[in-house]
Amino acid sequence: MKKIITASLTILVFFACKKDENASTGNLEVTTTNIAGKYKTTAATIIPTGTTFVFNIFNQDAYYAPCKRDDIHTFTTVGTYNYADSGVYCTTPPVGRTGTYALVLPNQLTFDGRAYLVESLTTSALVIGFDSTGFGKVKITLTKQP
Repeated sequence: MKKIITASLTILVFFACKKDENASTGNLEVTTTNIAGKYKTTAATIIPTGTTFVFNIFNQDAYYAPCKRDDIHTFTTVGTYNYADSGVYCTTPPVGRTGTYALVLPNQLTFDGRAYLVESLTTSALVIGFDSTGFGKVKITLTKQP
């Protein structure tokens, strides 16, 4: 009986100590391997310049068109990027774009001609932000897709 309890505790400790993500924050290191994958935008907010008010722009058609809410961003491990107009198309035929992305460590991601601050990267989401001149601080949540 003692051997079974000892073996069970050993297994429990082993799995409890396994770390895929930083235990204190849940964040992964910003690398091409960890960023690689398909993502869909699931949230977008802005904090207007000079305020602390957080305004949800994701569900506001004037700021974030419904046809953009289901599009897919794909990042590869070799630094290429693809944006696909998916689901509800913004144009017919759907138009996407491809290009490269770059990481400037420790936490900057550049693609589509804009530098984004990586606010968090987990196994399920990539949260990026940027300062929009004269507008405010924009934050976008990209949720990893299967």
